[in-house]
Amino acid sequence: MKRKNVISLTVAIAFLLLACTGILLFIKQKAHFIEMTHTIFGLLFISFAIFHILNNWSSIRAYSKGRTSGSIKKELVIASLIGGIMLVL
Repeated sequence: MKRKNVISLTVAIAFLLLACTGILLFIKQKAHFIEMTHTIFGLLFISFAIFHILNNWSSIRAYSKGRTSGSIKKELVIASLIGGIMLVL
């Protein structure tokens, strides 16, 4: 069993459940069970996302900087803009 696979699959499952409970909360289903489930899977998602980032750090660096020049790639700028816009909204 590969640790990387377990972490990636846990992130994916936590994301799906977090999205479902988030949608339920958005449409005003304020049941205590849904709020608690959303909180638990949010914490699980954050925890395993950190492990996922640590396991894939070299790939993330390759996505964001050019190999030869070391300059920032357009993909990093676009992803940063999208994240910034979502944070402001």
